[in-house]
Amino acid sequence: MHKIFGDKCEVSYVDRKGAYIIPSHNGKLGVVQTSKGFFFLGGGIDENETDIECIQRECSEEAGCTAVVKEFICSAEAYSEHPVIGHFHPIQNYYAGEIIQKDQEPIEADHKLVWMTYEELKGNMFLEMQNWALDRYHELKETEKDNAIVELTADEIDELVFEEQLASGEYDEEVPECWLHSCG
Repeated sequence: MHKIFGDKCEVSYVDRKGAYIIPSHNGKLGVVQTSKGFFFLGGGIDENETDIECIQRECSEEAGCTAVVKEFICSAEAYSEHPVIGHFHPIQNYYAGEIIQKDQEPIEADHKLVWMTYEELKGNMFLEMQNWALDRYHELKETEKDNAIVELTADEIDELVFEEQLASGEYDEEVPECWLHSCG
């Protein structure tokens, strides 16, 4: 899924590709808090760097942590006016993942890794496009929960069907004694 924010004017823009991670742990999401607000961990992709390499480097710089990047969530881009850059066109890819360990103190001292629930973050990311990506992440994770499949063996299914039939009185045949009790 991809979304474009802002209107493209007939001017020259500074393009900046970036990659970001939305790490989760115990029902909370890891974001960086700065004096401006909340941001996903990540940033601009350096020359010859992959999305995953960028995320790993940025996690180390911003939070002093090692990250594992999992599935791609979505991408977004914006056409905006930046106070320093001018006409700015960030193009961001977002991934799910996790922080696996803290390795060092962050290089970027004004960045603090904080863990918050989706409800606490909803609508509170500094960038509109990151608010949108947060919602896509949440929708994806809710869909995964709804679509979770419980895998049972054929014997487990037979046992569940038998128990339901027995409880409802639908089973007319004589039942072996060990079926009614635990037997080894």
